[in-house]
Amino acid sequence: MALSVPLNGLKEEDKEPLIELFVKAGSDGESIGNCPFSQRLFMILWLKGVVFSVTTVDLKRKPADLQNLAPGTHPPFITFNSEVRTDVNKIEEFLEEVLCPPKLASNSTLRVGGCCVEKRCESSTEKLNTNAALSSFRYLKLSPKHPESNTAGMDIFAKFSAYIKNSRPEANEALERGLLKTLQKLDEYLNSPLPDEIDENSMEDVKFSTRKFLDGNEMTLADCNLLPKLHIVKKPKDVTDHLDLAFATLTSVVQFCSVVTWPFLFMAQMLSVTPRDSRRGTLLNRMVVSTPCMVTVHDRNRTSKPALERGLLKTLQKLDEYLNSPLPDEIDENSMEDVKFSTRKFLDGNEMTLADCNLLPKLHIVKVVAKKYRNFDIPKGMTGIWRYLTNAYSRDEFTNTCPSDKEVEIAYSDVAKRLTK
Repeated sequence: MALSVPLNGLKEEDKEPLIELFVKAGSDGESIGNCPFSQRLFMILWLKGVVFSVTTVDLKRKPADLQNLAPGTHPPFITFNSEVRTDVNKIEEFLEEVLCPPKLASNSTLRVGGCCVEKRCESSTEKLNTNAALSSFRYLKLSPKHPESNTAGMDIFAKFSAYIKNSRPEANEALERGLLKTLQKLDEYLNSPLPDEIDENSMEDVKFSTRKFLDGNEMTLADCNLLPKLHIVKKPKDVTDHLDLAFATLTSVVQFCSVVTWPFLFMAQMLSVTPRDSRRGTLLNRMVVSTPCMVTVHDRNRTSKPALERGLLKTLQKLDEYLNSPLPDEIDENSMEDVKFSTRKFLDGNEMTLADCNLLPKLHIVKVVAKKYRNFDIPKGMTGIWRYLTNAYSRDEFTNTCPSDKEVEIAYSDVAKRLTK
């Protein structure tokens, strides 16, 4: 059964492309598994408003027909009108190119789904048969307007991986500082007003951004990238430790993560798709409600803030700074006020872009796993990051493509190292 999503005003008689997304299955072999790259593509397709099918692939017993379809390839990958595409970055570029707004006359714009869509310049690739067949459809453009949104938080997941895989107590403090630093940088960006958040004719000085996501109040590709990763880094809120005070400073990150009550509404909206039965070739979509297992591993040997943790915090701080920094369109050049903080929802403004589709899945992983296995919370003071996550959790495009916390924790159960003397 195909997973239907909003069609952005398409007519029922219009012929849509045949798209099937293959994602990693969870530990039960059926539900959506932990994979920020799978969620990234899932979010992009959902945001585009195209009808597509989703198949979860159990890597332990991959069906023969799927092995023949993409031999040697692990999910995620897609089939677009029967053509297999396996590279995540190239898939993103392809979908942004072919599932695009309709071509318009020179210097014209089109309002689609309440959004003003800019004219796309005709290129040689747009003359492909695939593009010609899709030219009448109204798909939203997801690329961020601001280049900084594409790179915001890009090093958080690397810092998180080094932090969570470390087994040496003497290195933990530095790695934690590094993680916090990257989170702080993201928080600052989220709190910095974008250029379009600033009224040039206003006398007031906009110091903080109120946007929901990286690039504004709508998700972009940047959110599809970052949010799943940031969610994995997050940990359950019922456990406190020595990092709680530090996290309390990342206010933008906190706001980004808390648009809805976490984790119950988020989990209630979780979409689970059973794997395709190779004998019948069908899909079954169902909504499932579950509560993530909140188990905490305490390190009795830790007496000071670990070095690895500092490294993680450093990368988070970097992302927070970007999220709190105003984008050019948030600044009003004619205003007497100085806009110091951004209010945008996502990396590149108030709409999700490709940058969000890349960062959000990874950021989500960092959030969940760091809490589970290191009692590490993204500081509440990183307001940019929390605002970013909060806005992401309010969007079906993110929550319905995200694995449960339990799946994320299971995926890292053998990866996360316990600290030893």
